Amino acid sequence: MSSTNDRTKRIMNETRPPELNVSIETAEAYFDLRLRSERWKCADLETKQQALTWASRIIQNGFEWNRGAYTEERWSNAVQFAVCEQALWVLKLDPSEYPAILTKGIVEGVAQPVSAKFSKDFIAPWICYPAKALIGELGTCLDGGYGSVRSTMLETV
Repeated sequence: MSSTNDRTKRIMNETRPPELNVSIETAEAYFDLRLRSERWKCADLETKQQALTWASRIIQNGFEWNRGAYTEERWSNAVQFAVCEQALWVLKLDPSEYPAILTKGIVEGVAQPVSAKFSKDFIAPWICYPAKALIGELGTCLDGGYGSVRSTMLETV
């Protein structure tokens, strides 16, 4: 029985991904080549590290990972760059906060010919589009998708 448990533990450790950490240096090199990364460039070192840490956690836990996303020792460049994109995303907004309009109990707004219904489905996605695109086939996103917007203006034309 002991040898079976040892073997199971060994297999579990072999298949577990390494901790996803992206260094400041890797992120700086990535953002040096990326357009519209002013928020990253203007942030202080501590804020950058916090953004990378939070982004790493969101990305690592937000996907079911396929082969090729990581080796025993490191994550692929695509996943590391996805963390950089996610870090920029969390510097712009906090996806865990509801828009102010939802906290006031407002559920619908009308300004003819446009009307809008508000729900928690419209909050910002946890994982940004560029991160998902970079990860591509390396993982399956577990965030459940995004909300949608419907305008009556388009229906009345």
